[in-house]
Amino acid sequence: MRHDVPTPMAAPDAPPAPATRRRQISACVRGSFSAGPGIFPLGIALGLLVLQAGLPWWLTPALSRSAIAGSLELLPWV
Repeated sequence: MRHDVPTPMAAPDAPPAPATRRRQISACVRGSFSAGPGIFPLGIALGLLVLQAGLPWWLTPALSRSAIAGSLELLPWV
């Protein structure tokens, strides 16, 4: 037996079967339920901040969509 010849490696386990699109979407929805209650009050605070600053109401959703972190971008201003 030669010692300089590498021994064959065992084949890795097969990857799990891909999840269906419906399962992926339901997993995403279930995962977002934990973040929703925390983000909702921040959205309300952003809306109040925009109105108190005298800006038009439609600017609130525009700011939320354009800012990377949504209402968290403006939270330090409160």
